[in-house]
Amino acid sequence: MKILHLLSGGGLGGIEILCRDIAHNSKQENEFVFLFSGGKITDELEREGQHIYRLYLKKGRIRRIGYLMRLVRIQQYDVIIAHHGTLSIFLYYLFLQAVFPEKIYIKYLHSVFDERFYYKNNWFHDRLICWSLNRIFRVSDHIVAVSEYVKVSFAKRFPCNSERIAVIYNGIPIKKYNLLKQQERGHGRTLLYIGRLEKEKGLAILLKAAGIMEKDGLYSFRIIIVGSGSYTEVLERVIAEERLEERVILEKETLDKDKYYGLADIFLYPSVCREAFGISIVEAMQQGLLCVASDTGGIPELINHQTNGFLFRTGNARSLVNCLYGIFNMDQETKNAVCMQAAVTAQGFSIENTIEQLEKLYEKWGEVSE
Repeated sequence: MKILHLLSGGGLGGIEILCRDIAHNSKQENEFVFLFSGGKITDELEREGQHIYRLYLKKGRIRRIGYLMRLVRIQQYDVIIAHHGTLSIFLYYLFLQAVFPEKIYIKYLHSVFDERFYYKNNWFHDRLICWSLNRIFRVSDHIVAVSEYVKVSFAKRFPCNSERIAVIYNGIPIKKYNLLKQQERGHGRTLLYIGRLEKEKGLAILLKAAGIMEKDGLYSFRIIIVGSGSYTEVLERVIAEERLEERVILEKETLDKDKYYGLADIFLYPSVCREAFGISIVEAMQQGLLCVASDTGGIPELINHQTNGFLFRTGNARSLVNCLYGIFNMDQETKNAVCMQAAVTAQGFSIENTIEQLEKLYEKWGEVSE
């Protein structure tokens, strides 16, 4: 079958990485349209010879719509999947559904429904968002949520048969867990964050916790923050003001995450928003890292406190510090047990499992090719 994926951009976000991994592991013909911007994932897919289309290079909305219509008509896609949760994506998706109703349409819900994100205090925009989402829930053949938490957040706001919303957790390419690698880390205290540098990711809480630990003076530690985003300058300023230059290192976003996983002992995910899931945590789990995350959104669906990772109270720097102190004082045998259980958890979130569940939705429309 031929599947067209609609994306806003092609940066290093979780949505784009999921699409890349689908391209690498699915036996179906997956093609990707980037509507408004490119990025490292777009470039990577193009270098690999994947079928990508950079609609943002077409000047003017009418030209982009015309090109997209010709593309769908010529390529004869069986399935159209919309990923990002923006008004523009909604409208393109609904337009295609109206023009080509014979195809199967799947809307992916990658984020929690939060009025602060979707609504802009603009009457026309907010009414259009509300209409679009209601329409999407009516006309889509399938709705896919990346966690139970996401499913519930939308089902409460947009009444529909909840059975129409399939929960399919994002998956990653699974590597073999190396216990010896974890044991070699010993009692190191290198903490790692990889992700977008945005306010809602809780990086202010992370730096506040670093300041507390520095003042306590009980343990030596260092924090590596890898990523890019609008919060970068704020982080640089706070690091300088709090004199944390020797404790906190900022690195630019990269496709080579393994380099940083190899340097770290503990992976941090201090998000303060209602996080949909947290695929970065799964990546860290399979790398043999102890994972510490805030207890927000869909994260507790992944982490069972003190079994395969650790949870702290969202937005509470002291809670994070206490959690880290507990790990610092933990014996190696207990650490190894947590890491082993985390590796078992990660195995259940393979990209193969994700693709298998997604393609079962295609089977309801037509036969999936071998």
